This record gives sequence, structure tokens and C-alpha cells, in this order.
Amino acid sequence: FDGYKLLIVPMLYLVSQETIERLNRFVAQGGTLISTYLTGLVDESDLTYFGGWPSELTTMFGIEPVENDTLYPTDQNGVKFRDKTYELKDYATVLKVVTAETVGVYTEDFYADTAAVTRNNHGEGVAWYIGGRLEERFQNDFYAEIISSLNLLSPRQIEHPEGVSVQVRIDASFIYGFIMNFSEERKTIELKKPVEDYLTGERLIGTMLLQPYEVRIVKCSTEK
Repeated sequence: FDGYKLLIVPMLYLVSQETIERLNRFVAQGGTLISTYLTGLVDESDLTYFGGWPSELTTMFGIEPVENDTLYPTDQNGVKFRDKTYELKDYATVLKVVTAETVGVYTEDFYADTAAVTRNNHGEGVAWYIGGRLEERFQNDFYAEIISSLNLLSPRQIEHPEGVSVQVRIDASFIYGFIMNFSEERKTIELKKPVEDYLTGERLIGTMLLQPYEVRIVKCSTEK
């Protein structure tokens, strides 16, 4: 995980002791980790951890998952986060808060007003835990906040249609965007902020046409 600012590991159901140690080290050294419900339930042999959730995960996330509530397809709950309420379906984890800060709470059922989204300082970094399966609107708002706080190149700075993928990687000096057209049609994207073409050095901003299956690599400085 060296060189990364952010790791997202949703539903990391199977996790070895070695992986737990690496995640702890990543956060303690200044990284931001985001994980979700159904994380850390079994080891690499698909065997449940004796005694419940590994203590190293509790230390890192500052919580203990008590129960996983599985909702029927017709059921739903809600989560209030940053003064907005978002729809939740399928899964909701009842959490016992140990050291974490509660930043989102459930709105319904017997666990209403208890922690649904938590943030825990661990060493030099931060570990987030999202307890339920939340709608796309939450994902957009939540990750926009994370991206802004870490000064990452956001895919939302590159508006792109269906069929185009934008992936981001970083090093100590630059943020790299990999823009890939996976369709057999020409696609138009919009660069909302200036970037540099990695291969030609050309400054790019505004609309750009991608040919079928074309890949463009762009970069910008990590400095704000």
C-alpha cells in the first residue's frame, strides 16, 4: 500500500491476519481507509475468527459490529449523514462505538439513532466504516468529501458518458488519470479543470473527443 493516500475495501468478507496488519500499518502511517458492512468476518480459510471481530480491526475502526440486519427486498431504512437522509437497502450493521466518531445514524427500526457511518483516528491516519448499503446519492456525496479532503483528482472533474471509464493513481508529485473508452463509438468527455497530456505535454481543458477504444492518460500536480 506504499504511496497510496486512500484505500477503499468494501465488503472485505475474507481477510487474513497479514492483511489486517497491513491495513493497520497503512492507516497508522497516515493513510485513509474506507470499509463497509460484512468486512472481516472470516480468515483466509473461510473460518470465522474465534471470539468475534479481530481486536486489531476494532482498534483501527474504533467500533465493534454487533449484528448484521438483512432486510427483505421490500424493506428499507435510512441514514442521516451531514444533514441529509439517504435510502438504505439490503444490509445494515448494528455497531457498538468504542473510540470512533459517529458521523451518520440510522433513522428507522430498533437501531434508529445509532451509529451507521463512523470515522476513527488511528495513528496518523483515518479509518471510515459504512454500516449499510446506501443509495448512489450517498456514494456521490460521501466520496466527493473524501476526494476534496485528500486533494485527489476526482472522476467528477471529468464528465464522461456510459462506456468511458476514468481511473486515478497517484505518486508523491502527480495525480494520473486514465481515461478509457471501452465502446465502439466515439465519445465526448469534458475536462472541468486543466490537466496535462502525459505523453505529449499538451494542456487540456474543456471538451475532448475519444475514438473507439481510445485511451488517454492525463496528469496534474498533487499541490492544491
